[in-house]
Amino acid sequence: MYSTPPLPLASGVTRRHTAPHSAVRRQLPTTFRRGRTRHLCPHAMSSLFTKFTFLMYTVCLQAAIYLAVGVLSTIYLMVAWFKGYFHRAKERDIPPPCLRDPALGWHRFVKLKNVKLHYVEAGDSSNPLVVLIHGAPDFWFTWRKQIPSLANNYWVVAVDLRGCGDSDTPSLRTQYTIDIITEDIVHLIGSLGVGGQVGWRMVQRYPGLVSKMVLVHSPHPYIVQQQIHSLWKYAALLNDNDLIDKILKPLIRTKAVSEQEIEAYKFTFSRRGCWEKLDVYGKNIEAIDPDESGV
Repeated sequence: MYSTPPLPLASGVTRRHTAPHSAVRRQLPTTFRRGRTRHLCPHAMSSLFTKFTFLMYTVCLQAAIYLAVGVLSTIYLMVAWFKGYFHRAKERDIPPPCLRDPALGWHRFVKLKNVKLHYVEAGDSSNPLVVLIHGAPDFWFTWRKQIPSLANNYWVVAVDLRGCGDSDTPSLRTQYTIDIITEDIVHLIGSLGVGGQVGWRMVQRYPGLVSKMVLVHSPHPYIVQQQIHSLWKYAALLNDNDLIDKILKPLIRTKAVSEQEIEAYKFTFSRRGCWEKLDVYGKNIEAIDPDESGV
């Protein structure tokens, strides 16, 4: 401990100074030790306080910015939701010519118990029947490459499932269960004389009705259940069917699809309520009991 010699007082009492004398203080370093505690000089304390204050101001400013952005984003999302800005599809009144290509077959409608289904028919009705069932999101047009070839030897029927394409779209969510959709296909076949997931179910429940089933990109229902939870959540935030562009645009380079065919998908999926019905399809697939879905 640094100290100065005791100074005599007028009363004869002496006092010991605890602070260094000015001459000694000038010779000391910026900091000095008193016991084990490290003390800063006033200048260092002031600098530290300034830095701490600046840091606190910075943190508070960032927090205020994040809070303001969060509040404004929430307000925008709420307004956009009520105004219907999410998934605003451009109106399309005239279908692309490829949807009415006579080489793909004839467009038909069939009235079942409580729904009207649209389908495209090709080939000779005296030949064995082949029913083409699309998946989701899709419609009969997904089979455009296969229909002409199959029609040479088979009676081909490419159907739009309920809620898809030109088929009826019931308003109740309970009208889109896999069992009901499967019965649609059974009644359709009966009236004539989802995609693979509907096929799985139909083979399971009506094995005598199907002689063979070919699945294209359609895994077992149990696998679909594990991935179905987030399938449509980001699609609803894309405008004018941008999801279709993201899926099909890369195929233009390989000439697997054309711009007109992409526009055909946009024309079909731009109809009001189309994406909502596809979400119902996903939830109904999720509800299938895995123990009952094996074939």
